Amino acid sequence: MSVQPSPFINLIAKEVADHMIETGQDPDCTPEDIIEMAADYEQLQKWRIDALMAKSPDGVVNVTVLPPNPKEGLVTLVDYDGYTYRYYFWGGHWRCVETRRTGMF
Repeated sequence: MSVQPSPFINLIAKEVADHMIETGQDPDCTPEDIIEMAADYEQLQKWRIDALMAKSPDGVVNVTVLPPNPKEGLVTLVDYDGYTYRYYFWGGHWRCVETRRTGMF
């Protein structure tokens, strides 16, 4: 399964790409590159956690992630930077169906 772009996916891909640029691993890295390279959502989220842990002074991060091994029809809420994204798993991909300010669902 590959990863499809969507609001939350694009944001975490940007975090990973920024980390790749900041650490000199890939000075031309883009979020689109990260989305294309990720084999699945779990891999993308692992890359994000690794990038965040590298920036964390104590090596601890608190992040919201999409559930692993989702079943068709699963709905989940993801909080990120003052917004909550409602995602629906269908056809093998997480699809963003609604975005609101945190606390509005």
